[in-house]
Amino acid sequence: MKRPLRSVLFLAIGLLLSPAITESADFTVFNTLGFQVALDIADLNGENDVITVVADIDVSNTLTYVATGAQTLTIIGSGTSPRVLSGVGNQILFLESIGGAITIQNLMFQNGNSTTNGGAINVFASGGVTIENCYFYNNHSDLFGGGAFIGGSPVNLEGNTFDRNTAGNGGGDAPSRDPAISSWTTITS
Repeated sequence: MKRPLRSVLFLAIGLLLSPAITESADFTVFNTLGFQVALDIADLNGENDVITVVADIDVSNTLTYVATGAQTLTIIGSGTSPRVLSGVGNQILFLESIGGAITIQNLMFQNGNSTTNGGAINVFASGGVTIENCYFYNNHSDLFGGGAFIGGSPVNLEGNTFDRNTAGNGGGDAPSRDPAISSWTTITS
């Protein structure tokens, strides 16, 4: 998969700022650039990583993570209220892990838009996907999963709210998924 020049530039900056990329890391991010650098390093280090979002972020380009190892990625919004990731008219997160697991907690995804699947997020992990205490608001997908398009096994959704999401082919407020979601709570519209 060819990486866009922007991702290569972010990775180069991250390498200069990071002491090593061969160890697991805990990242603290407060803007789009730092978030993408953290995702790129987490992809390359092959270890279990945690990214903590400490500020609301307008995401001007889709944040992307594609890993082929068995590492886990956890993305957490800090504080008692969810941190807001606003799509500014584009998809917010594209996350894929072949072999590992992905967990997303305590984030609000709003105003995401995708011409494919997953207005706010498109996430797949063969090691499982867990999304907890997140809020999906006013996102749109031209295909499936207005708020979220989720795949992997198992898929666990706990304490999430899906509100005012739309999709051209289905799954506006109900997240599209493959295979079936094993646990799901708090769906509203």
